Amino acid sequence: PPPAGAPFKVALGAPGDLQFRAPNRGLLAIEGNAVIPAGLFSWNGAEWRQLSVVCGGSSSTTRIAWAGPEEFWVISAPSRPRVGNGITLCHFKDGQVVASYGTPPNSADPFQVMSSATCSGPSDCWFGGAAATDPTGARTGAFRLHWDGQDLTTSYGPQGRGISDLQSFDGTVWQSSQAGPGNENRAAAENRTPEAVPR
Repeated sequence: PPPAGAPFKVALGAPGDLQFRAPNRGLLAIEGNAVIPAGLFSWNGAEWRQLSVVCGGSSSTTRIAWAGPEEFWVISAPSRPRVGNGITLCHFKDGQVVASYGTPPNSADPFQVMSSATCSGPSDCWFGGAAATDPTGARTGAFRLHWDGQDLTTSYGPQGRGISDLQSFDGTVWQSSQAGPGNENRAAAENRTPEAVPR
């Protein structure tokens, strides 16, 4: 059954991500369906309620990263009225979208597919995903995007394996990588240094 805060008593669609900062501070991203728009639900310790009808999206790539008690980021598919493929980053603070970031696929430095996110604080957030090559061909590897409190900066990690997860612990961001070419990574860049096949 849908949570009490849902506008209709129908299924919400596939969940994208579920993250808790505390027992009374949780977020659920949903893919939505023909009746329920993609978006976010929040948990206050007693009940779920609809927080936003933007910044939900694909169940495979939507990720939530807490940056503070009332601040978080969401990797999302573009929200209505935009249509089509792409990646959007939504920055929430005090229950509101304070900024939304995206790039067209043909831009000089486009966002690549991202499926992981973490923050060590409001001015240190990382987003990562599949291995890719920038439009110039000069940068190759796992795509990463960093928020420093003012700007978003792209970088491409070593080797060629995509990022499977990012976690922040004690001021350090830890990254795990795909052991091989996953379904989302079949056309990825080659490893920079040859490796033995993982066991």
